[in-house]
Amino acid sequence: MPDYDNIHEQKSFMIYDTYTTFNPYLFSVWDVQRTNKYTTIKNELLSSTLYCFIRTISGTGIIVTTEGTFKLTAGTLLLIRENTIIEYMADNSLWNYNWYNFRTETDIPFFELNRIYNIVFTHTETQLKNEMFVAMNHYHEYNIRLTGALFMEIIFRWITICREETENVSEHFSNIKEIVSYINNNINNQLSINDLATKCFL
Repeated sequence: MPDYDNIHEQKSFMIYDTYTTFNPYLFSVWDVQRTNKYTTIKNELLSSTLYCFIRTISGTGIIVTTEGTFKLTAGTLLLIRENTIIEYMADNSLWNYNWYNFRTETDIPFFELNRIYNIVFTHTETQLKNEMFVAMNHYHEYNIRLTGALFMEIIFRWITICREETENVSEHFSNIKEIVSYINNNINNQLSINDLATKCFL
């Protein structure tokens, strides 16, 4: 007979089918170190369904598109359409970036076009990217599927990190508002930094 006092609580969760359907087709991946300028050749056949995620690893790069000019620094991510690019270049130094070209018939979850996101690098992202390059060394259906799955994992890890950072910022602003309110309500009292820090759990 089991000792019920020693049974740990079982943790579980359910995934429902209400999440966004997203099935990108990875077209190409580039690991680039750029110092010079590259100007695109306009191709009317270039599909508007071909997207680019540009992930800057180090240095600074500038991308000029028909939608605007974007300055990308280390740790940034930009989503754009391939057919809007006019030119791109390093900004006074070596620009190291990963360039993911992909097609999708469905909406891209979370990320907006032509918006720069700041996303901290993780060791896992680097590992996944390296696994993609290893898989692409051998052209085979299974390797293509593996590369696509790794690409999707990278995207959803970016989304998770962005959401966590947004929630942390929201919590931080909430603490600041609480402190400002406390100061305004106790303006005639002597307040110390320690008292204020304690109030917002810092």
